[in-house]
Amino acid sequence: MKKKPQNLIPLSFTGIKKLLLIMKLSLILVFITVLQVSANVYSQTSVTLDMKDKPIRDVLKTIEQQTEIRFFFSDDLLAMNDLIDVKAEDRNIISVLDDLFVQSPLTYKAYENNLIVIIPKSFLQQKRITGIITDRSGTPLAGVNIFAPGTTVGVISGTDGRYTIDLPLDAKSLTFSFIGMETQDIEIGTLTTINVTMQESAIGLEEVVVVGYGTMKKSDITGSVVSVSNEQITSRPVKNIFESLQGKAAGVDITTSLRPGTLGSISIRGARSLTASNSPLYVVDGIPIMSNSGIETLNEQDI
Repeated sequence: MKKKPQNLIPLSFTGIKKLLLIMKLSLILVFITVLQVSANVYSQTSVTLDMKDKPIRDVLKTIEQQTEIRFFFSDDLLAMNDLIDVKAEDRNIISVLDDLFVQSPLTYKAYENNLIVIIPKSFLQQKRITGIITDRSGTPLAGVNIFAPGTTVGVISGTDGRYTIDLPLDAKSLTFSFIGMETQDIEIGTLTTINVTMQESAIGLEEVVVVGYGTMKKSDITGSVVSVSNEQITSRPVKNIFESLQGKAAGVDITTSLRPGTLGSISIRGARSLTASNSPLYVVDGIPIMSNSGIETLNEQDI
């Protein structure tokens, strides 16, 4: 059986405005209530502790065992290993944490869902530095490393050469480094904008050799270094990367098999071990590949 619709009361324009105002006030009251409930979670939480010469991390772990609160912190915070004494008898958690960190370089920030984050006190007071990095011709440089010595804060410049970095107040300088360019250290002082023009290194970019996971000057390398450019690799119509490298690097012997589905082999200056592998080490985008398997799947157009 269908219910009859209730009588509708017509509202004037003024009545609608009053109704909307009441709804707004209701939403504000609900929001304030939610915040109060979140704050009450900590004000109503108490702990009992009696610990001597214990690391801060152990004290926090004990608090977690007694409450529903969870702590989040980085393992790089060495101050978490500082030994402290703490004694509390059914004390409020906020009061205990205030005493716990009063002499520590660390502090805490309480969030909803019973989460407390431990951070360095210097992080609460930060200054932001922005700028743009260019070369001598004014072209923006992407991928320049920017970091503050003595901290773990660092960023990389974007494709437009711009960067933004948030630093603790005790940061004294910024270091700018880029392959083929002179490393620069610039004092921060009261600056909020630091634009940098990178200067080419005295050794020259063409004299820098990439070796495995870094770079070295040619004069510092005791062994021989041979490079094959992308133009050389793609200049021949071949089936795989093995064939494209044949005859391109002195001392590198590449043999291909005539049997279908069988890969060739690469040896550098012949066999150098009787029992260990003689295969070269491939490093693709920083990932080492210890055998030939998988190297044949690389598209020479992507190198």
